[in-house]
Amino acid sequence: MSEHDHGQAHSHGIRDYLIVYVLLLVLLVATVGISYIPLGAFNFVVAMVIACMKAAMVLWVFMHLREANRLNVIFMTAGVVMLLVAFTLTFSDYLTRW
Repeated sequence: MSEHDHGQAHSHGIRDYLIVYVLLLVLLVATVGISYIPLGAFNFVVAMVIACMKAAMVLWVFMHLREANRLNVIFMTAGVVMLLVAFTLTFSDYLTRW
């Protein structure tokens, strides 16, 4: 087998996982902390930005997207875009019913 065999799984060191774990904990504390600050409607926006950052880290490291081929990344991105479109349409319909 060659060194560049794409069929083999890439191994991560424990260091990568610990860094992501600590960052996820920091973002968790940030999410809880921001909930106590009265920002009005922006509390939801800030919480969603933090949640997206956490989801991106999980996708990138734990789901191995950083080693994935470009086609997998394209399909994952398309799925996220479609989810955002669905949320946008749902919330725009919800907001017009007041």
